[in-house]
Amino acid sequence: MTFKIDFPLTNKNIKLGNLNHELIKQAERQLGSELPPSFKSWLIKYGNGVQFNIGNCLWIEPLFGDGSVISSTEFFRNWLKDVIVFASTGVDSETYAFYTGVKDNKGEYPVIWITPGSIDGKGFVLCSTNFENFININVNFLLELNKNDLTDEDVDKLWIRLYKKYEPSIKMEASDLYRMAITAEELKIKVKLLFS
Repeated sequence: MTFKIDFPLTNKNIKLGNLNHELIKQAERQLGSELPPSFKSWLIKYGNGVQFNIGNCLWIEPLFGDGSVISSTEFFRNWLKDVIVFASTGVDSETYAFYTGVKDNKGEYPVIWITPGSIDGKGFVLCSTNFENFININVNFLLELNKNDLTDEDVDKLWIRLYKKYEPSIKMEASDLYRMAITAEELKIKVKLLFS
């Protein structure tokens, strides 16, 4: 699989990983689910546990250990069964996960955002159709925020522009994902419609 990133990688924001296919298979056995191809490509090519400290923080979790894909997934599966948690942010421990209830013909799972606290059961947002688009949107967003002093309106315009470029099938209205949060049942319907 070809995996393309549209942002610079430096020693400051990435620690190259030494993962191999056998360690990934071991993690998949523990999770009871396959990891999507784009995420596996990321793990092998770029890193196992990567922190982007660019203004805010985006943490792509390592596969094993405390604060890992496996431990976070075990915790969140008490709340939503069909997830593999893989990332969080420096703001309120916002969490990103693959929704494993559906996958596309390339084996990719959609990416969802899980709020730290759910209001009236509304704690989920469909963020991306795959990991490659997710990482490009979020890292480019952080890089741009770090370079410029943007108004709230400019932040929303940037967010929407990145979504139009990478995820035109997902209508993103604003960078404030809390405003777009839906219930787990609504999420399942939305994801199935998008992937059908």
